[in-house]
Amino acid sequence: MIQREASVATNLRGSFRDRTQGSDIPTISAIARHNTVAMFSANNHFVTQIDLCGKRPSNTINLYIPSRGPLPDSRLDGHATLPHKLVKRWLSHFTGLGMPQAHNQRLIIKTEVYLVGTRIPSGTCCKEFTMHRTAEQPFYLRENFAPVTEERSHSKLQLVGNIPPTLNGRFLRNGPNPKTGWSDHWFLGNGMIHGVEFENGHANWYRNRYVKTPLWQDPDANAVATFMDLEKSAANTHVIHHAGRILALEEGHFPWEITPQLETLRAWDFDGKLQTPMTAHPKTCPRTGELLFFAYGLFPPFLTYHRANAKGQLVHSEAITVPGGTMMHDFNITENFVIWMDLPAVWDIQQDGTGGLPIKWDESYGARLGVMPRAGGDKDIIWYDIDPCYVFHPLNAYEDGDSIVIDVCRKDSVTREEIDAPALLTRWTIDQNAGAVDEMQIDNRRTEFPRINEAVVGTKHRFGYMAELADSAPFGQRYIKYDLSNFSSISAEIGKGREGSEAVFVSDPDARNEDDGWLLAYVYDKPSGRSEVVILDASSMSDTPIARVLLPGRVPMGFHGSWVPF
Repeated sequence: MIQREASVATNLRGSFRDRTQGSDIPTISAIARHNTVAMFSANNHFVTQIDLCGKRPSNTINLYIPSRGPLPDSRLDGHATLPHKLVKRWLSHFTGLGMPQAHNQRLIIKTEVYLVGTRIPSGTCCKEFTMHRTAEQPFYLRENFAPVTEERSHSKLQLVGNIPPTLNGRFLRNGPNPKTGWSDHWFLGNGMIHGVEFENGHANWYRNRYVKTPLWQDPDANAVATFMDLEKSAANTHVIHHAGRILALEEGHFPWEITPQLETLRAWDFDGKLQTPMTAHPKTCPRTGELLFFAYGLFPPFLTYHRANAKGQLVHSEAITVPGGTMMHDFNITENFVIWMDLPAVWDIQQDGTGGLPIKWDESYGARLGVMPRAGGDKDIIWYDIDPCYVFHPLNAYEDGDSIVIDVCRKDSVTREEIDAPALLTRWTIDQNAGAVDEMQIDNRRTEFPRINEAVVGTKHRFGYMAELADSAPFGQRYIKYDLSNFSSISAEIGKGREGSEAVFVSDPDARNEDDGWLLAYVYDKPSGRSEVVILDASSMSDTPIARVLLPGRVPMGFHGSWVPF
């Protein structure tokens, strides 16, 4: 562990230059905790600290530093070994304040050191710390993936175009927004909900709020280690509504209930009946109103099935037998069945603590689909082997005679480092009589965030909507509408310099056809540095939005959202 920490800290080397003596004091390192930068010597003795006081520096910071005493050269010799997490937080904090982000650019902090209690005079700083940044930040902490720091409430929103008068409700979107500016993985940042309320052709407000869970209250906690505390959720993956509740979801913990104004209420355990986490991708049956969901575990039981009735009461929970703990992110339902995707992204809790998610790709685990009656249980499952692969998100599943058809975004594999490997739209057809699965790739474009008209969940769908992802990072560069009756597609372009998140289908209350409705998405406009909600015609897929609601700031790229009608 010490060796690893040293290698990380090496990326933050620099030196103090004493202008009065014309000499360099070699290599000092620094970390950040909230708004304070603490500097340490080679033997980890505390040297001094800087209070940022809300400043937004450029490449050079001129700050005065109170010190606990003189700084002998011998204490600054060599290189400090610092805690891995705090070193990375320091780097991300400065880049988040507008510091250099390109490879090998320099950050200069000019300082003057005084004893604690000494009045700081005006004058020229005499010491200079130069940091050469030699490592790129991960994609999920830079550009429009970087977190925002401010919670906003705005009622006067600029509008381009005309909002359909029958579009009445709230468009909510969840995503990771690490409170400290750093997280070890895209999936681990604190959840933040963004929302716009629509009513009678108007956009009433925009708000963004953290989901204030115990993890949000404890910024130094290890997000992976909190899997044993069901309330200590990041609550960062999805936001849904069911039985009068709005729930922020993340698959390792309880759901968290929020108000229609996005304020945090409480962890929701279905009145004490839920004893496991809850997936971020439950399914609401459009015919019965049931909420079907599951939990995976790092320890037995590795998989648990849950069913809540339309009133939100948990009525069925049952452990499902699988060989081990895997990252089962999503699942499928039809009118009569649940289909499990037991795939070889295996939890590896014996990893060496090198950051990220503790998973490994292990094809020896196998890959299979499990068909289980919705009202059945473990003893009723029939398993079907498939080629090793991974699926974060299916589009939908339905029964076709004795076959079950499932459309998914299929990846060849997934690792903790490479979550953005290409996902291709693929169809699985389970022949229950033959006991076999046929696989057919539908498209070779990189697509994700699949959505359908939720009125057809679990039944035969004709249309599906997805974002075609850029090669550089997992944001949408256009939206694709698939016609699965003939496997054709049309696209709506987002526009140059614009980045799209998941598009949610909202059905027109006066709809006559499956695709009568709108696509709503948060889109980032890079030239202006602001985001907007775009409303697209889901039938025609015209490039020109029906309406654009211009937001007061940036909405970072996130995960999933929902339309919550009044």
